[in-house]
Amino acid sequence: MKANLPLVIVANGASNTQRFKLEKAGVADYFSVFVASGDVGIGKPDPLPIRTALERLQVEPSEAVMIGNSYSSDIKGAASVGIRSISCNADDNPRPEAGTEPT
Repeated sequence: MKANLPLVIVANGASNTQRFKLEKAGVADYFSVFVASGDVGIGKPDPLPIRTALERLQVEPSEAVMIGNSYSSDIKGAASVGIRSISCNADDNPRPEAGTEPT
């Protein structure tokens, strides 16, 4: 079952490990696109995995929002390609550096 809006996972890590986690949690079918750093050879905050996901979904950065739990990977990665961002910082981790403020 897919959501009304397309959902994407951009994960750092080995593809098979990340996919296993989604399958085990029973949520894999909710996502339209999945990109792991293992698929593209580099992880976030490098823009490549995020751009790959945008291309597969066929959307522009202005049409996307990144929801992430890591300032250094997710929020900084979103900023690197011009995507708005929301921090899901349940552990109340400190911001590691300037410039990682969610939009």
